[in-house]
Amino acid sequence: MGRAGLKLQTRADLVTAGLHNPTNMDWRVRVVFNDDTEKVVRVSPSNLSQEQAIERAKRHMLIFEETCVKSIDATRVNKSTDVAKFGMIQK
Repeated sequence: MGRAGLKLQTRADLVTAGLHNPTNMDWRVRVVFNDDTEKVVRVSPSNLSQEQAIERAKRHMLIFEETCVKSIDATRVNKSTDVAKFGMIQK
């Protein structure tokens, strides 16, 4: 249980509670493995360098030896807002 009886179970709960505030400058790290599967993670805080973001992503994915990795790239997350027929969609 979080503060004042809040259940903090998901990332959205953390954002709602004000404990995590993603920015449009966070890193999105994409790892492609040798079997052509891929995994993408978002890394924050945004003041990390690209190399630091990649290292954190590899630790998060438990990649300790890069022989199973075909490629890794990191790009900045750009927040986008699209208008749909039934309201706003934010990504």
